[in-house]
Amino acid sequence: LSLGVTLPTAEEQTSSNGEPLDIDVQPGAGSTIPQLGVWYSRFKFPYLFYVSSVLNLPGEGDQGFDPGTSVVTTLQSQYSPGYRWAMQLSLDTRWSEKDEYDGIEDPNSGGFLAFLTPGVVLTLKEDLLLQLRTQIPVIDNLDGDHEEEQTFSIGMVYDF
Repeated sequence: LSLGVTLPTAEEQTSSNGEPLDIDVQPGAGSTIPQLGVWYSRFKFPYLFYVSSVLNLPGEGDQGFDPGTSVVTTLQSQYSPGYRWAMQLSLDTRWSEKDEYDGIEDPNSGGFLAFLTPGVVLTLKEDLLLQLRTQIPVIDNLDGDHEEEQTFSIGMVYDF
């Protein structure tokens, strides 16, 4: 079980004349978001299995913006043929309610999205990992006008 909260830490950005910029270009929504999640992981070399689900319950943010409740899940497996590298495959999903602006639903928000996410993890040296992943949209049932494309990511992890 995991409990968390995302706090609004960025100041609302304004134009040169002091007017707030549109909510779509702000660094955050200005909303406090309590989170409730569950996760489970099982490792038995050379396999790893991981599952998680997080419920996000945002409150009203800046400029009358009220993000919709959402659920984010991950189902991941990993196979490591040796110490130096591992292959990963996950299914990542997100469902959300429509967002609201001043009590009016945004027709271009909410819905369900699923990505198939293959990746590799390389051990560069002890406790230093390089991750390479791509997210491929496989289900796009989002409301309104949304374009979700394939993404690529690279990251480094250091284990203390």
